[in-house]
Amino acid sequence: MGSAIAGSTISSPEPAPGIAVLEHSIIPSPNPHLPGKLEVVKLLNRRWRTIALPEQNAQELVLAARPASRSSSVHWVHFRFQDASDPLPAPELEYAFDRIRLYYPLDQFDQIQQVLRTYRDRFCYFWQAGDASRVRAWLFTPH
Repeated sequence: MGSAIAGSTISSPEPAPGIAVLEHSIIPSPNPHLPGKLEVVKLLNRRWRTIALPEQNAQELVLAARPASRSSSVHWVHFRFQDASDPLPAPELEYAFDRIRLYYPLDQFDQIQQVLRTYRDRFCYFWQAGDASRVRAWLFTPH
């Protein structure tokens, strides 16, 4: 079975051992049956950069992505690592910029960077409830 970084409520790949699932709930939904959004992208090796943000005690990895489903349109995935003394923001889907933003504690930088540097296939899944009350995102390697 594959490994994943961050998980989902529907039948999906399992999170990689030792990596947190990115989940964020805002409020209970008055209508939990609205259709949600699902983005699935394959991360590419050829475009990737690391950005140091010393004034914010943060690092960011940016990877190019290719949509892996017909409904997906994302072309960039930003992995932001910051000090976890404050609550981390919820994962974000920014359609205007064709990108997903994932937020992790700074102490997980090396572990996630190691997964991203492998030459295995890597996918990023992003799910948001139809009313935007819940968000889940995860990094998945099928091998």
